[in-house]
Amino acid sequence: MYNKKILSSILIAISSLFLLIGCNGTAEKNSESEVKTNSNITENDKKSESHIISSGLLVGLSYDGKEDRKINEFNMPSKEFRTLWIYHNGSKFIVKEKDKSIVTPYKDKFYEIKNDYFEIKEKNKENESEGFYLKYNSYYSWNSIVSKAIGEPDKPFFTEESFKDKFIAKNDDWPFKSNMERVDYIGNNYACINSDYYETGGGTYRSGRNHIKLFDIASLGSNNFRDKNGKLYDLLDENVRKELKALVDKKNNEFKADDGNKEDSFIKVERVVDIDNLSLRRKEGKWIVQIPVYERYIHEGNGSNFYKVTEFIPYQCKLPSSITSYDSLSMTWDDIKKAVPDAIDAMSSPEGELMSVTTKDQLLIFINPKEDMKNADLKIPLNNNEIVISNQWATGNYVEKWNKDLDILFK
Repeated sequence: MYNKKILSSILIAISSLFLLIGCNGTAEKNSESEVKTNSNITENDKKSESHIISSGLLVGLSYDGKEDRKINEFNMPSKEFRTLWIYHNGSKFIVKEKDKSIVTPYKDKFYEIKNDYFEIKEKNKENESEGFYLKYNSYYSWNSIVSKAIGEPDKPFFTEESFKDKFIAKNDDWPFKSNMERVDYIGNNYACINSDYYETGGGTYRSGRNHIKLFDIASLGSNNFRDKNGKLYDLLDENVRKELKALVDKKNNEFKADDGNKEDSFIKVERVVDIDNLSLRRKEGKWIVQIPVYERYIHEGNGSNFYKVTEFIPYQCKLPSSITSYDSLSMTWDDIKKAVPDAIDAMSSPEGELMSVTTKDQLLIFINPKEDMKNADLKIPLNNNEIVISNQWATGNYVEKWNKDLDILFK
C-alpha cells in the first residue's frame, strides 16, 4: 500500500512536468508567430538552427523621389528615405521598416531625419499667362532636412513669419527662390547636407550655388541653429588634412592653367576644387571622402552667376570615430565581388557573423558569409537608385534594447 502511494505521487509529478514543458513551448511559439516580415521580403532559414546572430543592422536608404513636385525649372525633385532594422532572433529574421525617414542613434536617443517642404507663392492676378514667371509675382520653395528625437511632437520647420524674416526682404529683387537639401551621409554625430540654391527675378538674371556642410544631428531640428554648421575637413586627422590640401592645391593649379586659355567677352568659366565642401559616400564597402569639383560661371552682361558641383574626386583615408565608429569588412571586397558579381556595396557586422550586400535592385543578407555566400539568407527589394546613406550596428544586449526602442516608431 505504501509503495502504491509513492508510485502514484511519482506519476503525478511526471505528468505535471510534461504539462508545464508543453505550456512553455506553446507560449514561445505563439510569441514568435506575432513577428512578421514584410510580404515583399524573402528569407531562407537553412542555417537558422545552427547559427546565433549577435548583431542587428539599422540601415538608412535614399532613393529618387517622384517628379510630381517639379514645376518647370524651379522646383527640383527630392530624395525619399526609408529605414530598415534587421536582425536574427535565433530562429528567423526580424525586419522592420520605417518609410519617409532615416532613424539613427544619437547620444542616448534615437532621432528621425526626414524632408520638410515649405512654399510661399503669390499669383499674378493681372496676368493669366501660362508662363511660370508671368503667372506668379513671387514663388519661394524650400526643401529642408530636419530632425527630431523620437517621442518629441512634430512641428513645422518654418512658419510664414519665420521664413519671411530669414529669407525675404521687403523689396526683394529676386522673388523666385528655391533651396533643395539632400543628405549624403548620416553617422554617429553628424549629417552631411548638400544644399542646392537657385534664385531669379524672372528676367535674364539667374544665380545658383551648391554648398555641402556638416550639421550636428540634433541641430537639424531648428533653423535657429542652422548657421552653426561645420566642415568635414576640420574633423580629419592632421596628416590627412595636409595630404588632402596638397592634392587640392595641385589640382587647382592644373585647372587654372587650362581654364586661363579660355576667353570670352561676357562669360567666364573656371573650375575649382573646393576643400571646404567635402562630402562622404560609400564605395566598395567603405565610407570615403568626396572632393567636389565646382564650375564657377559668371555672365558679366546680365550678372548671372553659378557655383555648381560638376563631379567628385574620390579620396580614401582613415575617418575619425566622430564620423564612424565601425567601418570594416570581414572579407575583402574582391572576395565579395567573386561571390556576388553585381555587388555595389557591402556592410559587415563587428563579429563578422552577418553581412549585407547591396546590388542594383536588392539588399542581400548573409549569415556567416565566410562559410557560405552561394545563396542569400534574406533578400529585400530596393527602390529606384536606392543607396545606403546611414548604417549603424547594434551588438550584444543592445540588439534587444534597440528592437524594443524602435518598436515604438516602426509599428
